[in-house]
Amino acid sequence: MGMKKILIAFNLLFLLNHAGFSQTGLVKRFIINDKVELLLPKDFTNKNELPKNLLNHDIIMADKTGEIELVYNMASDTITDNDIPAYTDVLINEMKTNKKDYNFLDDGIYLQDGKNIGYIKFVSKEKNIIFNYLFYLSVDGKLCIFSFTCPDKLRKKWEPVVDEIANSLRIVQ
Repeated sequence: MGMKKILIAFNLLFLLNHAGFSQTGLVKRFIINDKVELLLPKDFTNKNELPKNLLNHDIIMADKTGEIELVYNMASDTITDNDIPAYTDVLINEMKTNKKDYNFLDDGIYLQDGKNIGYIKFVSKEKNIIFNYLFYLSVDGKLCIFSFTCPDKLRKKWEPVVDEIANSLRIVQ
């Protein structure tokens, strides 16, 4: 296949995926005392607005069913932006050591505004088969880690959306 055909195919895939983002409707939100900006689906609900039986104290946002969750945690671990790539390897090794039922799909680093955002995508088999997407960065010298989860059967719909969420992370100066 010629380079021109590859570029046309890539652009077509991008446009199709981009149309999927539009359907979800991402909106800008600020978290961690307005230090971090990110895009989230507009139909995600703040945890305070979810029914009590769906609440998990760490959920920051979820869909109306509580089946799709985005959790974040500001860890006490000190970490610099330059430590993020090595942290990915450490985290994967820990996960492989502690949990044998993870199927790792992808990992890497997004570079946004000169900041490293690490990510790991994997499927876990707990009660159900779950698609997991961890992404993390350094905020004020501390580790900020996000965990997105949904049933694996919804992965094709949500993975590109979460790619965009992770890529939207910005430290507000």
